[in-house]
Amino acid sequence: MGNMLSLRSSGKMHSSTTEPIRISIKCKQKSSKVLCQFSFTNITNGECYLLRYNTPLEGLRSSFLNLKNQKINDIPYQGILVKRLLPKKENYVLLKPNKPIQSPDIDLTKAYQFPHDGEYTLQYTRDLVYITKEKMESIKDDELPIWSRKFRPRLSSCRFTVVNADKFKKSRKKVKHAKIIDASRFEGCSDIPSEECLTPQFVNGNASQKAMTTALHKELCSSNGYPKVILSLNRNNFLYKLWFGITVTKSCRQVKRFYQASLNGLKSDTITYDFQGKRCKRDTVAYTKHGARKVHLCPAFDSLPAKSVSSGQDSKQQTLVHEFSHVYSNTRDHAYGSYDCQNLAKENPDYAMDNADTFGYYFCDVFNA
Repeated sequence: MGNMLSLRSSGKMHSSTTEPIRISIKCKQKSSKVLCQFSFTNITNGECYLLRYNTPLEGLRSSFLNLKNQKINDIPYQGILVKRLLPKKENYVLLKPNKPIQSPDIDLTKAYQFPHDGEYTLQYTRDLVYITKEKMESIKDDELPIWSRKFRPRLSSCRFTVVNADKFKKSRKKVKHAKIIDASRFEGCSDIPSEECLTPQFVNGNASQKAMTTALHKELCSSNGYPKVILSLNRNNFLYKLWFGITVTKSCRQVKRFYQASLNGLKSDTITYDFQGKRCKRDTVAYTKHGARKVHLCPAFDSLPAKSVSSGQDSKQQTLVHEFSHVYSNTRDHAYGSYDCQNLAKENPDYAMDNADTFGYYFCDVFNA
């Protein structure tokens, strides 16, 4: 993620100023669907591997597009938001020079609303992550974050016309949304209430899974959970700089509001955990949607320890905080894993303050302090 594919040996994933991979987009309406196909072409002379995560090669499992029309500049993404295991080699796909690979047809109506007829513009907005074939063959899975490179592809867009948009509205399933708290009300430390999280409900899952998840869920609202984390927030302390970067006071207040929104949401909403989500894959830990009252916990969730015993370790607790930042604050997945999240804090603090994994890691570090 010639000379275009050369890698630095500094051990830091970094942005490339070149464009080794190009994207093209084709969209068309078919009845009550808007189908788009994405093509990825390696324009260098050497072979490389492209990470499937957060690309249409895996379907709509994250936000990587900007959809707009003449009236709305950014139609919100309403699809699932996935927490994953760190990528392995199997999560990359080989791109040979000038031999494009294509995504399956992506139905935009599964994750976006089309409020009226007319012309729409779709733009690809996500960084791509890649690694050279030579380096891929010489490293282990746990070295992938160090040697991968990322770059923002040249603006790729597609224009298409939608007719009979009312068909899309009828075909969309209604989702029960959580009560979204106006977090701007919570500015002072004295605003942290002491009530407990409401007891969650479960779909599927055995007795052990339910007991463990209930205990972790309840602990989020305990004095050692969100309240302790909120009180700890100070843009000058080490942990804050490690995960959120060097920011201004206003930004620190935003981080606090996001944690506060999760705390107050969990005290007013009954959350449902589903242990057999239909969208689970082998690399999927959990997924949810913004505003949803349901969190899907996948088999990979069971493989994680209950709590993080070291800084930056993935755990069940970290996963729940990650998911609730999606639910109540509409955070995104700009980076996964402690290595990339810490780099994100250094290179782009604004993205770090909108990154779900970052909220999980900071929470766990403070919880265990």
